[in-house]
Amino acid sequence: MKTTEGARLVILYGIGGLSDVGRHAVQLAVEKKKAKELDHITVLTRYPELLAEPNWKCGCPEPHVFSEEDKKLFDLVTVKKWSDKSLTSHFQGATAVISCLGNRQATMMGVKPDSWEAYVGNSVVIQAMKDHSIQRAVVMSSMG
Repeated sequence: MKTTEGARLVILYGIGGLSDVGRHAVQLAVEKKKAKELDHITVLTRYPELLAEPNWKCGCPEPHVFSEEDKKLFDLVTVKKWSDKSLTSHFQGATAVISCLGNRQATMMGVKPDSWEAYVGNSVVIQAMKDHSIQRAVVMSSMG
């Protein structure tokens, strides 16, 4: 399926099991961009080093690696705090958002609520989508 001209995607991911989901979303988006089905990809994460891992231990038959050429196909934005309102600027012109933030085990692992990605991050995402009239989103979470 071909996407519309000018399709711009924002992908967000955190840690835990959803980091693998987020990295797979980036991988698929890169494939779509190579096929000219997507014009622009912006990736927002607090953990950019996870994209450099050669094996995501996800159960796929082959290891995953983003080549240097692949890395040029998306803008990588390192997030310091998901509550940072300036993050909404990265949503400008986006046609869709994929959010793979956090998990409910975060509080059990000692993560403070102000950095709890699924709660704080998705709140910023929702506001950014409203601000920039983005009507398409996929939100994956283990919130329960």
